[in-house]
Amino acid sequence: MSERRLMCVACSDPSPGPIKRLYYQTRKHGPFFPILATLKHSGNASLFAGGRVTVCTGCSSHLQRQWMAYEKSWTPLEKRSYTLLAGNNYF
Repeated sequence: MSERRLMCVACSDPSPGPIKRLYYQTRKHGPFFPILATLKHSGNASLFAGGRVTVCTGCSSHLQRQWMAYEKSWTPLEKRSYTLLAGNNYF
C-alpha cells in the first residue's frame, strides 16, 4: 500500500519533517495566517476542516517567526502582513 504524502499549500513541496497544520481563518486566541487563505485553491493543497491548512516545517517556522515578532511588538492584527518563503511557486 502506498503512503500518500501531504503537500505544503505554500510551497507545493512535501514536508521534509512532520507536517504542520496552521490556521488561515481568524481565531480568538493563537496564531493564524490570512495569507494562507489566498492559496487555498492550489491544485495540490490539502485543506482541513476548521480553517486549518497543511504546511511543511520550513514554511511553518517562517510564518511562526513572523507571528512572534508581531506579538512581541504589539502590532495590531489588521496591520500585520505576512510573507512566504522566497522561491515558492504558488501564484
